[in-house]
This record gives sequence, structure tokens and C-alpha cells, in this order.
Amino acid sequence: MEVDGLDTEHLWYNSLVLQSKPIPNSNEQQVLVGYRVYREDGDKTDNTNSLAYYGWSQKYDEWLPANSPRIQPLGTMAKTTTARIY
Repeated sequence: MEVDGLDTEHLWYNSLVLQSKPIPNSNEQQVLVGYRVYREDGDKTDNTNSLAYYGWSQKYDEWLPANSPRIQPLGTMAKTTTARIY
């Protein structure tokens, strides 16, 4: 799922929710956010699957609570042109 994600430098990026899992000893969920979006015309290439993307490599992926204010609907916070609104 594509979202807008706030990184640790307080910058918003079009991002991906890559995985979700329960938070241990809680009824809450956490999600793995990748601060990138895959596009055919992306300016970087993923070494794992050779897909083009915009944003940051998986080195910067981060687990966040699913209800974190650092995760917002796609196209609402990031000031980039890579968003796809469905």
C-alpha cells in the first residue's frame, strides 16, 4: 500500500507499507515502511529485484506502529510528483 511517510529527518516521502505484524504483548499492529515508490521511470534500481524506484533504499526501511502520525494517506503530506492517487 502506498502512503506518505515521515522519515527520521522530518521529511515526508511517498512511501510503501511493505509488511505488517503484531506488536509483541499488544493488540496493536506495526508496519514496515519503505521510504520509496516503485516506478518504471525511477531514478534508482533495487539490487534485489532490479525494479526502478524513487526514494531511499531498503537500508532506511523502518518499523512503525500502524497508527503512527508519521504515516498518512498518499498524496496528503509529501511534496513530490511520484504519488499515484487511486
